[in-house]
Order: sequence, then C-alpha cells, then structure tokens
Amino acid sequence: MQRLNSSLLLFAFTFAIAAPRVYAQETQATPASLAGATVTLEPSNMTVDLGGKTQVKATVRDRSGNTIAVPVRFVPSNSWAVSVTPEGEVTGLRAGAFRVTAVVVPAGRGYSPLGESTPDPMQRVLTADAAITVRPPAVAKIEIDATSERFYVGPGVKFSARVVDAAGADRKAEPVRWSTSNAAIATVDSRGLFTALKPGPVKLIAEAGGIRTEHSFTITASPVARVQLSASADQVRTGDVVQFTARAQNSAGAAVTDAPVRFAMSSILPDEVRGTAAPGEIDQKGRFVAEQPGAYTIYAMSGSKLAQKTITVAARDVARNIKILGRGTVDNVHTSDLWVCTNADGRDYAVTGSEADGGIAYFWDVTDPGSLVKTDSIVVDARTVNDVKMDEECKVAVLSREGASNRKNGLVILDISNPHHVKLLANYDDGLTGGVHNVFIYKKHIYALSAGRRYDIIDIADPSKPHKVSQFELTTPGHGIHDVWVDNGIAYSSQWQDGTIMVDVGNGVAGGTPEHPVQFGQYKYPSSGGVHTTLPYHSKTGKFYILAGDGMIWPYGIDLEEPSEPGGYIHVIDFTDVKHPEEVARYQLTDTGPHNFMIENDVLYIAHYSGGVRVVDVSGELKGDLSRQGREMAKFKPYDKNGVTPNTPMTWGVMPWKGHFFFSDMNSGLWSAQLEPAKKLIP
Repeated sequence: MQRLNSSLLLFAFTFAIAAPRVYAQETQATPASLAGATVTLEPSNMTVDLGGKTQVKATVRDRSGNTIAVPVRFVPSNSWAVSVTPEGEVTGLRAGAFRVTAVVVPAGRGYSPLGESTPDPMQRVLTADAAITVRPPAVAKIEIDATSERFYVGPGVKFSARVVDAAGADRKAEPVRWSTSNAAIATVDSRGLFTALKPGPVKLIAEAGGIRTEHSFTITASPVARVQLSASADQVRTGDVVQFTARAQNSAGAAVTDAPVRFAMSSILPDEVRGTAAPGEIDQKGRFVAEQPGAYTIYAMSGSKLAQKTITVAARDVARNIKILGRGTVDNVHTSDLWVCTNADGRDYAVTGSEADGGIAYFWDVTDPGSLVKTDSIVVDARTVNDVKMDEECKVAVLSREGASNRKNGLVILDISNPHHVKLLANYDDGLTGGVHNVFIYKKHIYALSAGRRYDIIDIADPSKPHKVSQFELTTPGHGIHDVWVDNGIAYSSQWQDGTIMVDVGNGVAGGTPEHPVQFGQYKYPSSGGVHTTLPYHSKTGKFYILAGDGMIWPYGIDLEEPSEPGGYIHVIDFTDVKHPEEVARYQLTDTGPHNFMIENDVLYIAHYSGGVRVVDVSGELKGDLSRQGREMAKFKPYDKNGVTPNTPMTWGVMPWKGHFFFSDMNSGLWSAQLEPAKKLIP
C-alpha cells in the first residue's frame, strides 16, 4: 500500500476542506525526468520567533547527483501557523512545531482535480521535509483563579493558573509548577489541587516560563458540622444531566457559604458491563451524567464531613432504524453539498453541487421523497461547485465556484422560480479571489467566503445586480475561515484555529448590521485543532449550544489504494453566557470524522464522511461523550456498487425536511430517508 506522508495531507486532499496556501518556486526550465531523482531542503531544521522569518532552499538532483531545475512547491504542514513564499521565505505565524514540505511534480502528470497549482496525488511525487519550531513570546504574567484569602482545613480545591505571554495570548500548553510556602500547613499537587492541613498562614505559588505569582491564604479550622446533599432527579437515563446541590452547614444549621465542597462518584454496574471506561462523571459544579446504566453514589465532602446520595440510571433506549425512501443517483461526478426549499408552486426542490468534476449542479423535484426527479442542470466555469444554497422564498439559488478558468471564481446567482428551467441572473466575482468554498443566504444577502480568509456580505435585493456592502475578516496571524452560517441576525463563522466567531449582522445584540458587522463572541478549542463547521442550537432546556465540527483530519495518512478514514469530532459548547462559553460535551466516533450537520426537533443529523449518516438524540442538557451515552438513534452507510468510487460511502451533507431527511454522498448522489418509529417490545 502506498501511503502519503502526513506533510501532504491538507495539500493532497484539499477538496474536502478549504485549500491551504501552496506556493510555487518559479522556474523557467523545462522539467526533466524524475526517475531516480531526489529532493532535499536546507536547512532541514529551523527555529524562528513568533512573527520571525527564515529562508529554506530546495535542491533537486538526478540519479547521478547533478542539480536539475524543475518546479518545486512549498507546503506548510499548518498554513495557519507557517507561511512560505514562492522564494522559500518562511514566516512563523503561531507557536509550535511544524514542517515545511518541498513537493516536486513529475513531468506529464495526469489530470488533477485540485487544479494546475497542485499535483495529482495519484502520480509519483518527490518530497522532502524540514522541521520548523516557532518560539512563542516570553511569559509575561500568571493569574491564579483564587479570590478568597481564607481557607478551611480539609480536602482540597483544584486551582488553575492562566499563563499569558508578552503578546497577550493565553499559553494553555505552558506547564505550570505548583508549590506552597509551607507544606506543613498546606500542600498542592502537580494539577493544582490544594489541601489545607492545619491552621496558619500559607502562600499558594504558581511558576511558568520563569515567572512566579503567589496567592496568600489564612487557614482556619473548618466550621462545617454537616453537609446536606440533594439531586434534581433520583431515576434517569444515560445521558441525562443530574444537578447535585451540596450545602455545608455549621453546628447551628446555618450555611457556610465559603466552605469548599468536593464531589466524587462511585458506581455499581450490571453484571454484563465489563471493561468499560469511566461509566459516568461529575464535575465540581455538581453536574453528573452517566454513560452506562447502573447505580451511582455521589459524595459531597467539606472539611472532614461527608454526605452521599445514590441514584439509578437506566439505558437511554432511543435506537431506531433508517428507512431509505428514494435515490437521486449521480454516478458521473462526485456530489458535494445539497439544499432544499419549497417553491411557489407548492412543490419541494433540491439542488446538489459537484466536487472537482467540471462545475455541474443538478436540480431535483423531491416533493415525493420516494421519487427524486432531476428537473434541470447547469454547468458553470468552475472545477468545483462546493456549496449550493437557495433563498427563503425558493426564488434564488447561489453556487460557489472554485477553480474557474479565468481564476476569478466567485458566485453564480440563478433564478429558480421555475426549477424546471433555471436561468442565470448574474455572475459575481468582485473581490472573491482564491475560490469561494462556502456561502449562505440570509434575508436578501449572500455571505460568501473569499480565499479562505474572510467572508463578504453581498446585497441581492435585486439578484441580477448583486453588490458588496461589507466584509468580515480577523486580524490574527495566519487566520483562515472555512464556513459561515447565519441565524437570527447572527453570523457564526468557522475560523479554523481561531475557533467559532459570532458576529452581529442584524440581530442587534451588538449593534451590527449587514453593512456594519460587529464581532461579539468567540470560542477556541483548548486543545489543538480547528473549527470546520459551526451550528447554533437553542435547546428546549433554555441552554444555547454551538456545535463545532473539527477540520478534516487523516490520522493514519491517506492511502492511495484503499479508502482512507478521516478523524475529528463534534465539540458541544455551552454559549448560554456568551462571555463565558464552556465546552461541555462531544460526539465522537473512533474511525471516522464529521463533515456537515443540522438539527431539527432535538435530533442531530450528521453527514459523517465514511461513517455515513448518523442520527443522534440531543434532547435535554448535554454533557460528556454523547456517543457513549447511547444517544445515537440510527445510522446508514450508502454503499453503491455503481458509485463514482464503488462501495465507498463518503457522506457530505444532510438536511432534515418535513418529517424525513435528505443527504448527499460524494460517490452516489442524493438520497432521501426517514427515521422509522421506535420498536415496541413484547413484555
């Protein structure tokens, strides 16, 4: 099996994500035969400060060791962290360890779905890696999250330290060394768990990057005589969140409000459950969730006093089947995204795009989900029509363009008032350089990505005369964007390593309009990774969540002879308090990653690439690992022996619609399906 070097993952498969910035080393020489040739990079190991620059040079030698002049392309392993000019000038944009890869394309290569500036991954290429370490600025300060100066003797509280560098950035990965000024009075472990042993003065000390900060405590005897513990429910299902409330009291029964309380958990599981990971969790806010059925005892401790309470957890039992209703077979091109709307004639119509296959979009009558009928098609000047959208009135459609022959790319705006005879209204490419990967239509405006860097807001009150009214772009080094979704006047953009960004474009929460977009919210993953897809979700519990899907990751490399598995997962972020978002849950499969997803009636529909369609119960408060809680309701993998790539599911988009749902698969086209009713078991 031939497996591509991981340096080339984003480079070789950018049809699935926004294209990284790839730069060509200019040469006027005719490429020679590369049989037996080698390429080297000098230096092979570089170190620069954040924002600093260095130079790398690629040398290609034939089998005899003679230098030959052939096209060389430089590819950073993370184009949001490192940039490379055509001349090989490397700039460090974000701290960390990365690579720069030199790629040499053989002469006479075949057709590349990625365009003239990118090699066909099915052809032999020469590569060489150079390591680059980007050093962050020095640590400037450390902040310990302690507020009180009094602490009671007893089991500890976990403190955390915020490390900030000279550039004002949080250094989440910077190791913190904890200690106390007097270990006889209080101790602290390597994770910041502070335990008071006896009365007296003591300092809690945090050190990182040569900086030290202290917080002083006066330890006193604990006044806690008892702890009361209550739960919001005694009997629940896996995945249900139970709120435990602990109340520390003194001997007179009065509350001791500043006494720290720690929660712990034990469980008794059914006999058939063996070898499981932790079956449940409780955080120090008293929020408990179980991933396995059983009996769980929660302990609340303050000082030397303890209370406990046991609850019973049953299986969630939401499994159902998916029934396939109809097919809109596409076996001549790779199908990309889809969208559905109801036309003025009362019928339902869909549009699907195409990926790296000549700029084709198909229109469908999907009124009868058991009979999906093509009504029209259109070919535009593009290699890829990645995204397709229809407006709320089902009168206008917009197609994104990438890889246009004139390199202007941009949008194609269509009149779909008669979906059996689609008409061109306008081509729009003003300022939309580098390809439009994703778009969204909201209240007579198109939100269109430009060059993977920003989104432009385009007025289509008259869709035949579109005009740009504003744009939104971050200013962070190496920033990028993959997608934008607009709901209730708020634009949610997926900005890779800058996370999810919330922008007021007409809601009024921050005074924004389409002509004057105003950012007011942001969340970045605490771990490495980037946001590829963002979806807002207003839960019936009153919680407001944002679901953020990872950028496409190929953890095991890309196999050129067999289907390769993407990775990543969906992060669930509680944005109820927009100023203090908190990541509370995830949905993760071990062998595949998510692409696009939508929610309807507390049901999450996921196009999960090689994992097919996944349907997940997201009712109630969300916490923990949703996939291990039995929340997955159903799944279906669209195998098709006559597909563009036979028997290879690669599900791209999904959209619930009027009691059923549609999904697009890259290798087999458009599908319609529905969840079957839950089965009734005979007692």
